[in-house]
Amino acid sequence: MCVLPFLITLSLTKETWVADVWNPEGEEGGWTPLFSRAFNDWELDLVECFLQKIQAIRVQRDVDDRVIWTVARRGTFSVNSLYSMLEPGDSLLFPCGSIWRLSTPPKVAFFAWETSWGKVLTPDQL
Repeated sequence: MCVLPFLITLSLTKETWVADVWNPEGEEGGWTPLFSRAFNDWELDLVECFLQKIQAIRVQRDVDDRVIWTVARRGTFSVNSLYSMLEPGDSLLFPCGSIWRLSTPPKVAFFAWETSWGKVLTPDQL
């Protein structure tokens, strides 16, 4: 369940910087988000979940800011990693390459190959 839009509506400052809600005091520091009102009983579980998630993130003041693409192992963006994120699971459920190694007429192999990629025109696609 996404609670961020709900919490943003209750935030005192909608466009705040990390430095405004990060308290460096103490051994590891901590987050201090400010909200416009006290939470209702039925909202406490959502808020607790959110706070647990952000408490796991620490600000390192001695390290320069940088963008990290968390989908890729190396942290750098690639079109391939974006595609893998958008198309989860094995995109090739059918072994398309083996079609060409069968002893079938080329027209049949081509039809099977087109079918495996969903490219055969059917009445609903015309």
